[in-house]
Amino acid sequence: FPAEDSKVRARAVERRRGGNGANALSVLSQFTHHPRPRCELVCALAGSAQVPRHSVILRDLAARPAISTAHCVFRGPEYDDPTAWIVAVAPRTDLPDVGTTLGQSPNGSRTVINHSALPELTAAEFEAKVHPTLERIRAAAAATAAAGADEKQQLTPESVWVHFEGRNVPEMHAMVDSLIGLRAAWQQRERATINSHGAADETSTLGWWLPASTLEDQPGRPGVLSQAVVESPFPRLPSPRFLPAASAPTFTISVEFEKNNRPGLDALLPKADVLFFSRVYAEAKGFPGRPADFLATIRRDCKPGAVLFLTWGEGGAYTLVNSHLDSLAGVVHSPARRITPVDTVGAGDSFAAGVMYAMGTRRVAAAEAAAWACGLASEKCARVGFDGLAPPGL
Repeated sequence: FPAEDSKVRARAVERRRGGNGANALSVLSQFTHHPRPRCELVCALAGSAQVPRHSVILRDLAARPAISTAHCVFRGPEYDDPTAWIVAVAPRTDLPDVGTTLGQSPNGSRTVINHSALPELTAAEFEAKVHPTLERIRAAAAATAAAGADEKQQLTPESVWVHFEGRNVPEMHAMVDSLIGLRAAWQQRERATINSHGAADETSTLGWWLPASTLEDQPGRPGVLSQAVVESPFPRLPSPRFLPAASAPTFTISVEFEKNNRPGLDALLPKADVLFFSRVYAEAKGFPGRPADFLATIRRDCKPGAVLFLTWGEGGAYTLVNSHLDSLAGVVHSPARRITPVDTVGAGDSFAAGVMYAMGTRRVAAAEAAAWACGLASEKCARVGFDGLAPPGL
C-alpha cells in the first residue's frame, strides 16, 4: 500500500511538527494548574536558536513558550529538519468490521516513512546539558528542606521525570547509565549525611513516591482487572508515599519500547523505572492478541518495582506494577473511550504525557494514571493535532 506503480490522489496535505518527545511535551505544556510541569526538550535540532524561522520544528516550538529548548543542541543551518511522511487513510464506515480492502480499513490506518541526516544527540552532549541542571535542582531542594520551606512549592528531585524515546539506542544506553550513576552518587552522599547526623527520615527530599498497584489493596483477585476510563478531572488523590533515601530513585527514568527492530533496545528493560510498550512491540515479541500475557512475561526482564504500560489502540491500555509473584494477578486493563477516530498520529505520545502528568505531578497511582491517560489519548484521536487536550481546571 499503495500498490507498486500506482497513482493515488491525496485528499489533503498537512505539514506539522512531529517527534515523540516534542509531541508529549506539547500535551504536558497544556496543564497549567498548580503544580504546573516545567517542560524541557533535550535533543539535537537543525538550525540555531537565534534564527528559528529556518526550521519548522523551531518555529512551532517558539510558539509554545511553555516548552524550553535551552537543553537542546543545535547543529547549524547546514542541516535540515528530520522528516516523516505519514500516509493516513481516513476510516471507512461502509466496510465490514472484519477484513480490509486495499488502503482502506474500518478504523483508518497510517504508514510512516522517515528520513534524517541530522547527527543524533550524543551521551556526552546529554550529560553536559542535563546533569548540571539536575545537580542545581537537588541543591535547591536540599536548601529548601534545610530552611524548612514548603517543599510542595519547589521542583524537587523526586518530581523530575526524564523520558526517552526508544531510538539512537547505543547513545541512549550511555545516557540512561549516566543518570543511574548520578542517582547512585546522590544516594551515597545522602547515606554519608545520614551517618553523620543520625537516622534517615522516611520523607527525605531524596525519597521517590512509589506508585501503588490497584490490586495491592485487593489480594487474591485473579486474572486481569478492568478499570473504567476517568473522563472527569482527577479523582481524589492519595497521599504521596516515600521510600527510605538509601533505596529510592531520586528521579524517574522512563523509556519507550515502540519498535522491536532496534538492536540493543531490550537491554534497557532492567534499567527503566517506567516502561511504555506499544502493541506493535508486543505482537512482534510473539503475543498477538495477548496483551496481559505479554506484560506477565516481559516483567521478568524488568527491575522490581518498575511500572509497565502497554497501549493497545482501540483496546485501551494495560498496566502492571512489577511487584507480584504470580503472572497475571497484577495486570490492570483500562478500556479506551469509543470514538470516531479523526487523527491517530501521536496517540501514544498523548498517553505517555498523561501518565507522566498523573504520576509525576499529581501523584496518581499507576492504574489510575493509565485510565486517565487512555481518556486523554482517546480525546486526541478524536481531533486533529494536540491543541486543546487538557481538561478544564488542569
